Amino acid sequence: MKQLVLLSLTLVNLTWLQAQQEISLNMSMHSNWDDDNLPGHFYGTFNDVWGYVDGNDREYAIMGSAAYIHFFDVTNPESPVLIDQFLGGSQIVWRDFKTYQNRAYAVSDASGEGMHIFDLSNLPDTVIKTNQVTDFFGSS
Repeated sequence: MKQLVLLSLTLVNLTWLQAQQEISLNMSMHSNWDDDNLPGHFYGTFNDVWGYVDGNDREYAIMGSAAYIHFFDVTNPESPVLIDQFLGGSQIVWRDFKTYQNRAYAVSDASGEGMHIFDLSNLPDTVIKTNQVTDFFGSS
């Protein structure tokens, strides 16, 4: 049994290392954003990213980190601009995002944060957090 567990862990580690070496996957990196002051988690600092395009064809990225929900203007992909970031409430990297019309919805797993709702209608100037709903669920 111990050999099977060790073999499984070795395969997982080899798969992870191989995934880290895959750089392009038919994509080109235009820029990189990082903040060394952000807290990390066992699984890393960042997790999910979601795209959004406003009515003026400006492009945005919504990205999760262990502590925050970040909103970027990526209309110029060589120079991303952090518009705003909102404290998630828990230090966890399992954040997920979806948009519908001019709203963004953020949830996380095993956090008790519920769902954060953001108004995107004032982009590119600002993002407004309009609600955080915990009445129906704590994590998703």
